[in-house]
Amino acid sequence: MAKPLTPDERRASELLDAAGLPRPPARCLVLLARGGWWLAADLAEAASLTPQEVSEGVRLLETRGALRKEPVAKAGPGRPPLRYHLAGEAKDVLGRIEADARGALVRDLALLDELRESLGR
Repeated sequence: MAKPLTPDERRASELLDAAGLPRPPARCLVLLARGGWWLAADLAEAASLTPQEVSEGVRLLETRGALRKEPVAKAGPGRPPLRYHLAGEAKDVLGRIEADARGALVRDLALLDELRESLGR
């Protein structure tokens, strides 16, 4: 049984959400920062997320290079479950997320400048 988010971890995930990282990947990221490998079911339980939310959250984190995944060996038919691990130190992952957020902000500001210029004509 996975230990639920602590109040500090919940606050950290809320800050990530406020910074533009949606709730599911924010909660997954905070749990992955504890270290070790996590099964999707354990992330769902500890983060109070649905399996679909965990799937979406880890997919977004994976596209940002924040985690590694690997299948877990299993006997019998069906797809093997996946387990996830933070790709590097938490501070490095946060640095990549920060760089993404800064890039998005710069793009948004450039669009607003362009809009202001086109409306001013």
